[in-house]
Amino acid sequence: MKSVTGRVYCSSANIGSGFDSFGICHSAFFSDGNLSITEEQGPLKIDFRSNLNDFDMLENSALAVIRKIAEDFEIISHLSLELNSTIPVGMGLGSSGAASVSSSVLMNELFSLDLPVNEIIKYASYGENFASGSFHLDNVTASTIGNFSAVFSESPLRIRKFDIPENIGFISIVPQIIARNKTQENRKLLPEMIPFKKVVRNINFSNSLLAGIITGDRDLMEYGLDDQIVEQARMIKYDFLVDVRSICKRNNAIGLILSGAGPAMLCFTDDRTDKGQIRKDLTHYFQSRELDFIMADSYPSAGAYERN
Repeated sequence: MKSVTGRVYCSSANIGSGFDSFGICHSAFFSDGNLSITEEQGPLKIDFRSNLNDFDMLENSALAVIRKIAEDFEIISHLSLELNSTIPVGMGLGSSGAASVSSSVLMNELFSLDLPVNEIIKYASYGENFASGSFHLDNVTASTIGNFSAVFSESPLRIRKFDIPENIGFISIVPQIIARNKTQENRKLLPEMIPFKKVVRNINFSNSLLAGIITGDRDLMEYGLDDQIVEQARMIKYDFLVDVRSICKRNNAIGLILSGAGPAMLCFTDDRTDKGQIRKDLTHYFQSRELDFIMADSYPSAGAYERN
């Protein structure tokens, strides 16, 4: 029985003002996948197992990717897919994206398809469309190519990876707030009309963030992590965001962003940051609000498929 395995790390998207563009692959959580051929002859059949109760065993993002690749390459084998994930589901850490990338990478390796990285990402986006109703690419791109990624255009697909400076780390902060159809609902909060000055300022933020990542300039990164459009619109759902950011900043964090559509947040740290005090202060804060949470140190991670 031919079998392949692989690990995909979680991702945080919408970094700063880089909505649907900037993403970070980081090590706080991950998904391990195993895909095997149980019978060579079809018709196509997929047995699926997962440690996550939130996954529909018959229809989910991982299976949507496998079915699309099987359709395009006329694959009719009986397959078995197992995903064991530590990524919290529905929290803004790319759980569906990681599952989608896992299927895309494993199918490519199992059947020796020799797909370029853009095709790996394209197929993974079918899983995101299944999960959220949109072919958004920021999470799957981050988990595929790793580190700090940018999607510059979708058609044709233009992506680039940028190495995050070695002294930069993260604290992943995950309030345990469960919401169904969160991505779709949070997109409904976004304004249809935006004042010109806000657009210009957000462009400045994204330019500053990317320049800071490339050069290692802390001040540019700190300024560039701001967002006056998307995050501002979503604050109505996350009343803790201002307080958590304040706690991180007073302990010399570079900044804090809402991870994807939330409620998870990603705190940017370096050697000037008092991470121990941040953990103590946040523990006290969430306990005072009687809100369960997860907190994990995290670091930039390699992607699941970094070949060109």
